Formats: sequence, C-alpha cells, structure tokens
Amino acid sequence: SLLQENRSRDMVTNTNQMENNATHRPSQVSSSLENIVPACPPGLCINKGDFLKQDFSVDKFFIEVGVREGGAGLDVLRDDLGIYLKVLRSSMIELINQDYADFVNLSTNLVGLDQGIDRIREPLEGFKKEIEMANGDIKTSLESVKAKLARQETIRRDKERLSSLQMVATTLSKVERMVGTEQTTDTAERIATDVNQLHFAVWKMKDAALIKQMLPRLNAVCDSLNSWLDLTTLKGVRERDIPTLSRCCRIYATIDRIAAVETLVKEEVVKPQVESCMVEAEKMDSSRLGEMFNNLLRIIPEHLAELVKLTTDEKKTVEGSVNGFDFLVNSFWPVVAEKIQNDLQHISSPGNPDEFFKNHQISMKFLDDFEMNLTSEESVSMLRNQESYTSFLQSWNLPVYFQIRFQEIAKSYELLLATTELVRSESTDCKLKVTEEAKNAITKCFSLEIFLQPLAHRFFKLSLQIISRYQVWALMCLKLFKDGPEVSQDMKRSETTKDFQKLEINKKKSMKKSASDQHLSELDKPTPVLSISLADLVLIFCDLEHLISAAPGLIMSGLASVLPETGGLDLSQAATAGVTALSAVLPQLSDAISAHIVTGPAKMVKSVVDIPRMYRRTNREVPSKPCTYVTTIVDELKTFLTSQEKSCSLAVVSSWLGNSCDSILGLYLVQVQDVLSNVTKMEESLKKLKKVRERGGAAAGKDKAAGLSDDDKIRLQLYLDVMFLVREIGSDEMGGLERVVRGENGVKIKQVVEQAVGGFISDIIV
Repeated sequence: SLLQENRSRDMVTNTNQMENNATHRPSQVSSSLENIVPACPPGLCINKGDFLKQDFSVDKFFIEVGVREGGAGLDVLRDDLGIYLKVLRSSMIELINQDYADFVNLSTNLVGLDQGIDRIREPLEGFKKEIEMANGDIKTSLESVKAKLARQETIRRDKERLSSLQMVATTLSKVERMVGTEQTTDTAERIATDVNQLHFAVWKMKDAALIKQMLPRLNAVCDSLNSWLDLTTLKGVRERDIPTLSRCCRIYATIDRIAAVETLVKEEVVKPQVESCMVEAEKMDSSRLGEMFNNLLRIIPEHLAELVKLTTDEKKTVEGSVNGFDFLVNSFWPVVAEKIQNDLQHISSPGNPDEFFKNHQISMKFLDDFEMNLTSEESVSMLRNQESYTSFLQSWNLPVYFQIRFQEIAKSYELLLATTELVRSESTDCKLKVTEEAKNAITKCFSLEIFLQPLAHRFFKLSLQIISRYQVWALMCLKLFKDGPEVSQDMKRSETTKDFQKLEINKKKSMKKSASDQHLSELDKPTPVLSISLADLVLIFCDLEHLISAAPGLIMSGLASVLPETGGLDLSQAATAGVTALSAVLPQLSDAISAHIVTGPAKMVKSVVDIPRMYRRTNREVPSKPCTYVTTIVDELKTFLTSQEKSCSLAVVSSWLGNSCDSILGLYLVQVQDVLSNVTKMEESLKKLKKVRERGGAAAGKDKAAGLSDDDKIRLQLYLDVMFLVREIGSDEMGGLERVVRGENGVKIKQVVEQAVGGFISDIIV
C-alpha cells in the first residue's frame, strides 16, 4: 500500500510537471528556435525572421519577399533559398555533434518504461473501484437523511398549523367575550390587536376547514368593533376629545381601516357642514362667492382641527399624534369639489367675462388658502393629482374667456386701423388716436381686472401682436403714401398677426336681400379709401418713435405687476425683439418723407434750362438777384420746417431736410453743369462764326453798360442762384444744415459756379 501511494504521488507530480511544460512550451520553443536557427548570410533577399513566424505560410512568404524594396525575382529567391539551406544543414550537423551523447542515451533511458506502467495500472484500478463503492454508500445515506428531514418539516408545519388553529379558537373566544361586555378604549385596543393577529392567521390558513367555520364569528366581532369605533370617533370629534380621538386613530391604523375612518368623517362630519354652507348655491354670484368659500374653510378649524392636529404632527409635538391619515385631502376636499361641480357650475361660465374673472380669482384664492392648511408637500401633491382637483381646474373655460377679452381689447384698435381717416389724438404723448389706442390695448392685456395667470402666455403674445399689427399698418400707410389712394386698402398681415380674428365692424342685417337689391347696393355703396398726406406720414413717424420707446416699458411693467415670478424666463428679450421689428419701419418712413420733400424742388430745378433764353439776345440788364425758382425752393423748405417743428423734434426734421437738400443739390449740380456746358459750346460757336464773317462785335451782343456778354450774364445768374440756395440752406432759419453745405454736392456746385464766373466776378464786385 505504501508503495502504491508513493507511485501515485510520483505520477501526480509528473503529470503536473508535464502540464506546466505544455503551458510554457510555445514560448520555450520560440526562444530556443531563436537561439538555434542560424542567421541568413548578408546580401540575401530573405532573413531568419521570415521562417520563425507563428502564422508562417508559403503564400504570405512570397508576397512579403516580392513587395520588399528592390523586389527579388524567382531566380534570385531560388538561389538565396539554396544558400540558406546549406547554412541550415551545416548548422544542424554541428548541433548533433554537440549533443551526440544525449541522442545516443535517449533510447537507453526508455528501456523498462512499459513494465513500470503495467505495475502501476493494477493498484490504480482497485483504488477506483473502492472510491465508486464509497460514493454509492454516501448517496444512499444522503437520500435517507433528506427523506427524514422532509418528514420532520411536514410534522413541524402541521404542529404549527395546529397551534395556530388552537390560538385562533382561543383568541376568538376571548375576543367574543370582550365584545359582549361594555367596551372602553382599552378593551378596544386589545380587541384590535387580537383581531389583527386573527386576520393574519386566517390569511395564512385560509384553506383550513376550521378557519372557514370561524370566519362568520370573526366578521361579527369586526363589525361590532367597527361600529363602536365609528360611534366613539364621531363622539370624540363633536366633543373635541383629543385623547379618545388619538386612541381611536391608532386602533384604525392597527386594523388597517384608515380609508374607512376618512370616509366616515367625510360623510358624517364634513358633508352636513358643506351642505349647510352652500345653501342656494345655484343663485350664488361673485359678491357672495368669497363669503361662501370662507365659510367652507372655517369648517377645518371648527370641526376638523383636532383630527388634523393629531394626524399631521410630523415633529411629534402633540401627545398621541398618529401618522398615515389625511382628512383634508381625502375627507374635506372630495365633498367640496363634488358640491362645486354639481351646484356651482354657473360660476365657471365665461359668458360674462367680468363675473368670470371675479369668480376665477376668488376660486383660485380659495384653493391657495386651502393648500395653506396642508402641512406637507406629499399632501399637496396628492391633492393636485386627484381627479376632482383636475376637473375643477378644467371646468374654467379659459380659452373662451381669452377670446372674449381678445375681442374687447382688439376691436376698438382694429376699428381705428381700418378707418379711412387718421384721427388726431388729444393726448400730449401721441399724435394719432390709433397710437393711443395701441398703448391702451397693451395696458389692458396686463390689467388687474382682465389678466389671469393661466393665460399669461396668451396675453403676452397678444401684446406683441398689437405691436406687430401697428407695424403692418404703418407699412400700409407708407405704401398708400407712395402709390396714391388708388391702391387697395387690404393689408397683408404679418406672420405674428395671422391669428387675429376678423372683427365684425358693421352689424349684419337679419333679412337676406334679393340678387338685384344686392347688386344695386354694391353699385351705390362708395368705396372709402385711406389717403395719406405728408403731414400724416410725419405724425405716423413721430408716434412710431414714441411707441418704440414706450412699448417695452408698458409690457414689462404690466407683466411685473400681474406676474411677479416668470420661472426664470427673460421675457424682456421677446419684447425687445418685437420693438426691433417696429424700428425697421422708421428708416423707410424717413426715406419716403425726404423723397417727398425733394419732389417739388426737383421739378423747379429743371427751370435752370430757361436761364439761357432769358439773356441770349434779349439785351437784359446784368443779373443782381436770384431767380424765382430758387426762392420758391427755399420757401418750400422753410414752410416744411415751420409746419413740422411742432410735430417732431428739430433734430428729426433737420435730418429730413438735410437728406432732401443734399438730393436737391445733387440734381441742381447736374442741371447747372449741363447749362454751363451748353453755354460754353454756344460761345465757342459764336466766336468761330465771328472769325468767319470778320465782323467786329456784331455777334457778341455786349452790354454797353456792364461790358458783359450774354453768356457771362447766364453764368452770373447761375452763380447768384447757387450761392443764394447754398447760403439759405446753411442759415439758422433752415435748422443749421452746415453739414449739407460742406458735403460733396454743396462743395462741388459752389466750385462749378465760382469757376464759371472767375474771369469777371472780381470786376463786378469792385
């Protein structure tokens, strides 16, 4: 036996060594090959590493050799492989010579190995049979033990069930005796504890026949206990007996009847009080609604204060406090919500928006005051998740209320926008009634008697739409001013005003006209068209400036007065964006006004071409004052300045005049250059004609008094006209337009006329 044990131990050791050798064999083989295999001679297209790769294949070898730098052909590869083969053979011979003794002893060491293996096999097979027999015995014993343990567990469960049944029978009998005597809170607590244990035992052994027989007796005990608890609780509520209510609530919690006591309080305590407060609810209006809601809230301190105090004391400051009850959410609110939905449906009717607004504000205040009585966020969340709470909020038809207010706010505004005559405003801030009405409409959006917080986004959007609507109207007026009154007054609304309702301005007739009557009425009915004058456009510009500066303040101040908290939203950016779009109209209006100012003078400037006819061969005196057309231009510019000074600021009017005068000088410069060019050409033609005829002075037409030719008189007249116009433009009466005089057109036109009269003007001045 010792010999067999030693042999077995040696075999296990040898086996482990063989496994370790097998595990490390690849790395050992790799390292030994690296040392044994000789390197390739230099100059060959191959190297030793090509043959030592673990994934070596002939195809890869040919590809790698072919793509190397230089690229060896098959003949070269064959010769190099032959050379390396000779190197390998000589290296193998040297290796054998070095380890020749080991090669010879290799066969000698294996002699007698088969006989040793045969000697080990026989004891090992016997050892294997002994192990199999031991495993069989152990398995049989284990199965026997498991069967006995299962039997023992069954007996234990049966004993436990029998003990439980005995306990149920004993406890039920004891409880029945206690119920038969006069009950107190102490006995009720003991009965509740026993009943709770009985319910657990019954649930655990519900299939037992004895339990089924005892169920009627247990139900009778529970009914008796519940009846006593209900009566005692109601008595404690009426008498404000806090100790009794505390013990009753604990008993209800013990027997898991929290919902039942909440229902009891709802039906027996809250409901009668709510019905007494809501007498004649069908005739309730806003003047009495607040008083009714206050009476409902007084139910809490007058009838539910003790219960609420006991069941909401999370800090345990009240002796006998109990958790798990919520009489306000589950007892008070359902009765109130049901009564409101059934008897006060008329308060949420939006037909009368003023009454609807008052009712909504009073009702929301009632909800806020009621939520103030809830002491935990969990109760508030439970209240808001109730279907009755959601139904109460949804009963208020807020979209219809907004549409009615929309009509009220937008109707008068739309009437003024659609009128065929611009009505002047009597206020000092606005020039036009439509601008004043736009400000009033924005103010109404955030009026304390109109604005509702659930509709804050709609009223804010409406205020921006009012601004956008004013922009569309201003652009329409600009188009009418440019194109004339024959243009149709239908306005294309902007994207932000597409949801404006088409307001009915004229009342509809109840009777339908005949076809002929309709055609006659259409023929007889005049088509009113809005006509925009320059003065109207100036007033629109001034009001637009005022609205741009006033609108953001109106919107943000109004919003702050009705909505102190915006949830972190920066609504001023939206208001600024709306005003920015409105500001884009100002440059267009300025350009139109400036262009209109230029219209009259541009026609008069063309009178420059008549000056040559005034002096050529007319023998007129030397000019000493400007022509009428220039003085008329100056008078028109001054008239515009004086007429619009009261409407707009001097800076704005000066800006318009500056742009207009610069344009006038540009047009005037072109005309003057053309006239002077023609005069020069005519003068040269006459000189040539004089030389041809060889006549002294016959064709020159000199002025005997002044010695000026007709052409020089023309030049002098142009000089007087231009200098007068430039001087008047730069005068204080024109608002000091020195920038125009120093501008490109002003400087250039002065240079042109000064060069034209440079040859003779000094003689005239002297």
